Amino acid sequence: MSLESLFHQVTSPKRSFYLAPMYWILCWVSWAYALVQKIRARCYARGLMPSKKLNVPVVSVGNLTLGGTGKTPTVLWLAGVLEKMGRKPAILSRGYGGEAQDNINVVSDGKSLLLDPASGGDEPVMLARRLLTVPVLSGRRRHPLGVHAEQEFGANVMILDDGYQHLALQRDLNILLIDHRSPLGNGQVFPAGMLREPYGDAAHRADAVIVTRSREGEPDLDVKKLLGIDRPVMKTRMVPGRLVNLEDGEAIDWPGFQNKSVAAFCGIAQPQDFFETLIGAGIEVVVKQEFPDHFDYQGPYLDELMEAAQSKGAAAVLTTEKDAVKLEGRTFPLPVWYMEMRIEFVEGEEELLELIKGLVHG
Repeated sequence: MSLESLFHQVTSPKRSFYLAPMYWILCWVSWAYALVQKIRARCYARGLMPSKKLNVPVVSVGNLTLGGTGKTPTVLWLAGVLEKMGRKPAILSRGYGGEAQDNINVVSDGKSLLLDPASGGDEPVMLARRLLTVPVLSGRRRHPLGVHAEQEFGANVMILDDGYQHLALQRDLNILLIDHRSPLGNGQVFPAGMLREPYGDAAHRADAVIVTRSREGEPDLDVKKLLGIDRPVMKTRMVPGRLVNLEDGEAIDWPGFQNKSVAAFCGIAQPQDFFETLIGAGIEVVVKQEFPDHFDYQGPYLDELMEAAQSKGAAAVLTTEKDAVKLEGRTFPLPVWYMEMRIEFVEGEEELLELIKGLVHG
C-alpha cells in the first residue's frame, strides 16, 4: 500500500477501526500545524513578517486543500485572458517536483522551452508548452521571480500559480479555488486532513472564489455560508479539449476516439476525474492505471501497462497532458495520446473579467 493510499484511508470518515489510533495521532500533529499556520498568517497580516510588493499587478490562483482543484486549467485561462487584454503576463510557480534549485529557474522565456520536467517541474513545463508566448519561472521565493520576469522579459502582470499560502508576496487579486465535490476535505488540516491551513481566517483573504468541477444535476454549493465570507462566486467545469499524439503532435477533437477501446493511465491528484472524463466522452476504457501524483514513470510500469492494453485489444493509450510532458522521447508499442483540458464557466465569468479589467486597466 502506498503512503498516499494509506493517508486517504486513515483520514476518511469511513476508516477502519484499527486505523483510528493512527488518525488521532495525526490529529495532534494537525492541531499543532494549524496553530503554526494561523500564527504565520496573522504575522503577515499585521506586518510582523515582511511581504514584498512588485511594481506590476499580481493575480494569485490557489486553494485551501492539497491536491488538484483545477488550478492549472484556470491559470491557462487567465493567461489567455490577460494576453487578449493586451498585457504581457508571466507565470511564477513553485515548480513542485523539479530538481532545479536555483533562486530563479526560467522554465520558458516566452519563446523557447528551457527546462525539462525533471528540472523545472511537470506543471510549469506543461504551462510553458501550452503558453508559447508567456514566460514561466519557478523557485521557492516568488518575489525575485517577478522582478526577473519584469526586467528581463518585460512582463507587466504576474500570475502567481498555487500562491494562496505564499504570503511573502503581495497580490492585487486573490482568486481562491474550491472543489465542488470536496471543498474542505474532511475539515481537518494536514496531516489529519486535506486542508493546507485553517479555512476560517484564510478564506477572508480571497477577493473572488471559483467553485471548480461543477456538474449539471448536482446541488449548488453555498460558498458564502460554507466559508463565512461575502465574496463574488464563480463556477467552472472541466471539459475535454483536443487529443494530441505524443510522438508526432497530431491533434484531433476528442470525438475522434468515441467508441474506440483504449487503455488510460495518469499520475495526478484526482485520477478518477480523468477516467470519468474519458468515459463521459464516449471512450471505452478497457484498462486503467492510477499512479501517485507527480510520478516519474521510471522502471517497468508502462511496459506492463502496454502489455495489458494489447491483451485487451486497446487501439491506443490515453493519458493527461501533465503526465505526457514526462514521456517525450520514449517509444511505445501502442500510440500514446494525451488529452488537453480546459475550464468552461457555468456562472460568473463576466464578473471575474470585470475584476481583472479593473486590475490591469485601473
